[in-house]
Amino acid sequence: MSTRSLINVECVDGTVKSVYCHFDGSDHLETLQGFYNSQEKAEALVSLGDISVLDDLMDCPEGHSFDTPVKGYCVFYHRDRGEDWEDTEPQEFRNLKSARRQDRGQEFIYEWTENQWRGYDIGRKRYIK
Repeated sequence: MSTRSLINVECVDGTVKSVYCHFDGSDHLETLQGFYNSQEKAEALVSLGDISVLDDLMDCPEGHSFDTPVKGYCVFYHRDRGEDWEDTEPQEFRNLKSARRQDRGQEFIYEWTENQWRGYDIGRKRYIK
């Protein structure tokens, strides 16, 4: 079962890069805070486009793919599944407000802004701690 989410990263210039994440979006805040907790790491994460599975590491070890994922590593749609970049590249928005308006079937939104991650549960209309 999938719990979809969006991961939005506010860049230094105020624009936002946004990616879709397919699997278990109800549980990403701890991973984002623990492993992608800097401007550089947050931007690097979304630079690889839409994500099938978010995990602690984002590089690509030998043998890692969508069909044979290596435990502990993110699975990206373009890099690991071979989907077209044009269909999976990060979406760009003028600001967080406009990024939040997109509808990709997400149930959660995670945002890097003001040098920290915050999460929002859309169904319960509340921030995650």
